[in-house]
Amino acid sequence: MLRIVRATDGKIVFDRTGKMEGRGAYVCNNIDCIKQCAKKKLLNRSFKCALPEEIYQSIVEEYEKQNN
Repeated sequence: MLRIVRATDGKIVFDRTGKMEGRGAYVCNNIDCIKQCAKKKLLNRSFKCALPEEIYQSIVEEYEKQNN
């Protein structure tokens, strides 16, 4: 599982340590799950706000960069 966090400063980032402060959401560590999360904008509900498309794209790019 990948942890994505809305930090106290409002930025959405990957939490590689699993210990960052802020509201967190978990996504399956599979590119298909991540792409579906982005397509359906599932993190909006978890973070209780509307996230811009760029955030979802950066999550997909970060995952691909991490796993290549």
